[in-house]
Amino acid sequence: MILINSGVTSTSFGTGRSISANSEVTKEYVALPTFCLMVDILGAGKYMCSPTNSIETFAKDTEFLFSTAFDGFNVAGNFENNPRLGKTKSMRISDTFVMWAHSCNSEKEKTSDPTLENDALEYLIMAGHHLMTRGFEKKFAFRGAITYGQCIQDISSNAIIGEPWVYANKLEKCQEWSGITIHSTAANKLTEEMKSGELITKYLVPFKGNQNRLEEWVVDWREWAKREDICNTFDSIPLSQNVGNNIKKNNTLSFFDKWTSPKRFQP
Repeated sequence: MILINSGVTSTSFGTGRSISANSEVTKEYVALPTFCLMVDILGAGKYMCSPTNSIETFAKDTEFLFSTAFDGFNVAGNFENNPRLGKTKSMRISDTFVMWAHSCNSEKEKTSDPTLENDALEYLIMAGHHLMTRGFEKKFAFRGAITYGQCIQDISSNAIIGEPWVYANKLEKCQEWSGITIHSTAANKLTEEMKSGELITKYLVPFKGNQNRLEEWVVDWREWAKREDICNTFDSIPLSQNVGNNIKKNNTLSFFDKWTSPKRFQP
């Protein structure tokens, strides 16, 4: 039986083991405080079902994008080999990419560490920022969310499940643009330094179904993007002239066009 405390800021977590009746494989599950970044490729279904596009090409292009998005990527230390965080984990499911980082010292020490919370959240914000800008360069538009809470991790298969996953999936699907919104569970962990930096900003996020726009913290990728890349990305989506795609495109451009400072990488 797995024992999990109900609060996301709880300082004690339980572990459990389950053994299959027909197998000697032992599975160990552990509940850890976790930040989760989930991003989805807009229009992926149209890419994969279009008679004019090769599913093999789509698979190769997205695999290349995800595998190279973090080449030479370093922020606030080398997180890949940082003994405090261990290796930041990720997985890809069809058109969805999930990356997560635990905010505790190890799987044995399951108490959330404020310093590690800052590191993990900053890392995922940077990861989302990098994916957004790299995506537009490669003609892929992402929509996603960053969340926080308890996740159960299957240590043997490196799979996770928990409230952060549910929140991220729900928030990602509600948005009507290409962007990454920080869910309130993770926004509560933002430091004043993060809020005053250049990687996030407050914005009235557009939601589907004419829902009221809510001002949320979002990943601010605008300084490193080009308007031409954004337009080309949306126009390259098969059946790109449908109403839903145009709404997402216009909402994304509306966010981008509100950036008033000179573009660092614009010609």
